[in-house]
Amino acid sequence: MGRGGIALSVALAAVVLLAGCATSATQKWNSRVGSYTVGQALKELGPPQRATICKDGTQCGEWLVRLGTRSSIAYHYGTIFDARVFDYTMLPRDPPMVPDEFLRLLFAPDGKLITWDRYYR
Repeated sequence: MGRGGIALSVALAAVVLLAGCATSATQKWNSRVGSYTVGQALKELGPPQRATICKDGTQCGEWLVRLGTRSSIAYHYGTIFDARVFDYTMLPRDPPMVPDEFLRLLFAPDGKLITWDRYYR
């Protein structure tokens, strides 16, 4: 197997690994629907950043799962390149923000998980 074949194998393995991680997190929460309770959520995740209790007893909680960060592009001032042939004015000065990731859990009046989702803000 040549260099290109090895690189392709490594790239495919990385994609499968990342897809597996995302799938397992989804399966984790999907398997908890109907059995996971508010008490378990509070014990595992701590107090939510937002919580709402509806008139019918339904409860919704939102937990911060991952704090947003700047991207991996280094923040910099001034010019990047001094070469006159390169137009450095078109390069971004401020890297884009990665938003905060939240987990929203909706519980039935009996305190069991009805549904869940992730959102970014």
